[in-house]
Amino acid sequence: MIFEKMSFKEYKELDAINYSTLKYMAESPLAYIHNKDNPRPETPALYIGRAVHKRVLEPDGFNSEFAIFEGERRAGPDWKAFLSSHANKTILKMAEMDEVVDMTFAVTKSKWYAEFFKDGRPEVAFTWMDKETGLTCKGRADMLLGKALVGLKTARSVIPREFQSDGARMLYHLQWGMYEEGLLANGVEIEKVVEVAVRKKAPHDVAVFSIGEHTLTVGRNIFHSLLQRVSECRMTDAWPGVAPEPVDFHLPAWADSSDMTTITMDGEEVEL
Repeated sequence: MIFEKMSFKEYKELDAINYSTLKYMAESPLAYIHNKDNPRPETPALYIGRAVHKRVLEPDGFNSEFAIFEGERRAGPDWKAFLSSHANKTILKMAEMDEVVDMTFAVTKSKWYAEFFKDGRPEVAFTWMDKETGLTCKGRADMLLGKALVGLKTARSVIPREFQSDGARMLYHLQWGMYEEGLLANGVEIEKVVEVAVRKKAPHDVAVFSIGEHTLTVGRNIFHSLLQRVSECRMTDAWPGVAPEPVDFHLPAWADSSDMTTITMDGEEVEL
């Protein structure tokens, strides 16, 4: 099912498996079920990234989801009164808003804005049932532009090797493969996947990454593997940690030497 113009709050309330939680299954079923049952509070990095999304993709709706507190301290009567008058909104400090404005400016003034963000369908939510497991999944595409799935991410670095390394560690390819499959299940054909990344710190450089078929295939395979594990754990009601059985301990290469004459303990070299 496709949901146009669905708010982030409404999307969060959809009862379905999403990328942000499923990725913990790659660590262990225990990590998955813990994060599912105990969602982490949204960090400044996450809500600043969400604010950039809103300013770039749906600027007219920014004030309905965010408010800017101009006070010095998040305490006292002024802060309490501000909270009361902006219930159900994410509150940004002025310094945080400055970051949002700077990153938004970098994206909208880049040559990529007209190509990927000026037209299209922003923040499209969707749900689907996985045929193999019967589990319901959900996703929220940053932008659907014809047959292109376009993402927008705030990044530590947009230097290709660093963004690729960070993306692999955070399983971005799981998200791309999962979303492509979910959209296809809803009759939306995707021929191109693109991720636009903006550097969080100045200079707010912007880079575009084309996601190839090999990366998408790896992401889809991970998606199905993790979803199958969720299904199996649900059926058995068992959620093991990373090492359900004893693990042989192996010394790392740097410590595996029979001719070592010294070792470092508490920052000091000790002779053997």
